[in-house]
Amino acid sequence: MKLWCCGLVMLVAFLCPLFDVLAFEKSSSDRTNDVTECQKLFAEKKYQEAHVICRALADSGDADSQLILGVMYNFGQGVETNYSEALSWYRKSALQGNAWAQLNLSGIYSIEKWQYKNSKEAIKWARMAAEQGLAPAQYNLAEGYAKGNGVKQDYFEATKWYRKAAEQNDSDAQFKLGVMYLKGEGVTKDYAQAVIWLQKAAENNHVEAQYTLGRVYLQPEMQFNFIEARKWLTMALKAGYEKAEEPLLFIATLAPEDISDWNIDHPEKYIIHSSKENFSYFDSTKVKNTSRGVLAWITVQERINLKQKYVMTALVRCDEFSFAILSGSTYSEDGASSVEIDKINFETPKPDSGFSRLIEKTCSSSVASAEREKIANSVSFGTGWHVSGSYVVTNNHVIDGHSKITLIMSDGTEVPAVVAIKDGVNDLAILKVSDNSKMHLALSLAHLPARIGERVFTIGYPHPTTMGAKPKLTDGTISALSGLKDDPRVYQISVPLQAGNSGGPLINMNGEVVGIVTAKLSAGKMYTATGDLTENVNYAVKSHYLSALLSSVPTGISSSTVSTKESASLADIADEVKDSVMIVIAE
Repeated sequence: MKLWCCGLVMLVAFLCPLFDVLAFEKSSSDRTNDVTECQKLFAEKKYQEAHVICRALADSGDADSQLILGVMYNFGQGVETNYSEALSWYRKSALQGNAWAQLNLSGIYSIEKWQYKNSKEAIKWARMAAEQGLAPAQYNLAEGYAKGNGVKQDYFEATKWYRKAAEQNDSDAQFKLGVMYLKGEGVTKDYAQAVIWLQKAAENNHVEAQYTLGRVYLQPEMQFNFIEARKWLTMALKAGYEKAEEPLLFIATLAPEDISDWNIDHPEKYIIHSSKENFSYFDSTKVKNTSRGVLAWITVQERINLKQKYVMTALVRCDEFSFAILSGSTYSEDGASSVEIDKINFETPKPDSGFSRLIEKTCSSSVASAEREKIANSVSFGTGWHVSGSYVVTNNHVIDGHSKITLIMSDGTEVPAVVAIKDGVNDLAILKVSDNSKMHLALSLAHLPARIGERVFTIGYPHPTTMGAKPKLTDGTISALSGLKDDPRVYQISVPLQAGNSGGPLINMNGEVVGIVTAKLSAGKMYTATGDLTENVNYAVKSHYLSALLSSVPTGISSSTVSTKESASLADIADEVKDSVMIVIAE
């Protein structure tokens, strides 16, 4: 998010798209070949060569070259970092009316704890760029007015400039304009207008807008539209916005079918009771086995006052199907208070009651906990692949419950890794290595979804202890655009999979990753259920779910990606990508 006070972050965010603009835009029709060469070399990141040509042009007064030179000194590209030089070249270009230079100059003046910080100068140059129609500058100017940085706080002016940027499809500005309508700041309070702008931002993958839009639909002004609220809150949660879980939990307790669906996907907040007054849940992943029984912690949440809840500690005896309350704590706006139970009495709950469901899930979870302990003492093998910078993708089930992770590259090099983030719902995990110099080229994610019948393949390491540590290729087609019971998150594929393929890339004939192979349908279970012996029915999580997860980790250092020739053969593409795929060992 572009913040007025975070000048350096703002510069980085704005200069990345700027480079492409600089590479092609020309300030006048009489550009010389040297100017074109300066821009071309800079766009190709041949900074030292670019510096020689761009410096001569900048000295002669070329505004675009002056801007490029300012960027090079700003970020140490081909020269040593020198902020004084950067400021000087930005100013020279800005004085000639270059809007991007004006924006960058504004950014330098807004950096906290820097000798050049000057909020009034920052506003001055942001305004010049904004008046030229530059959306990022319009957003920054609006932020200045909204927060009173370098100018008197003025919500009317803030709204005006947010709107100008929003109309150019700036998602941050769309979000802020929607919030202004919600609060009635600078405009008349208007839920309908708020929804219009929040939805525009949400459709541009602005996660905070998705969350806010979901919360808006829960308001009486929107007739408590739970369907729309659930849709946008779920998108925010899948993108890693954890605050969305609380309102989704509230929605799930309103209907029995919602509770069932919620409990399948969210065992960490397993709902056991719901009424008009309150609902109860507990974390079924954090039950604790003791010599006296299984400990579980139950939260009772009031509906009218969401800031008031009651947490009980229960002791469950699975063999007797009984429970006892050990203690309770009340939490409210006034603070917290606790009560210890003097005499522990075990009782058998009524059938189909909240405590009956508590015992059923707690006891199954305690068994699962014991199974996780067994997993932790075993070794798990899977496949991973380099996606960007220091990050490697695999399946969550490959590494779940393990503390030591080792990657083995195609040349046998061993690299330690840690979990950066994981998504148990979609069975995805992103690993991070400390030294990415040993990483091969990254694989690119496909920009378009796969189609039925499209040819795809995977490279992986099935049964590496018996089949060997060399990569294995299997290919097939996209059989369906959804999975078991029409699960929209996955593709059904005919690509043969075996244990050890989990986490591998599903690649199209452009060399792009369209999915992450994750599971195969059990022929035995299907025969038992249907009487049919199904073969070669496998699944891959769609790559855009990985894109959402990647947005939750720091960008870090960018990586070069594998590129394939147009109409390349399967063998040629495989040869390009195989070194980017590795064995994952979790212990």
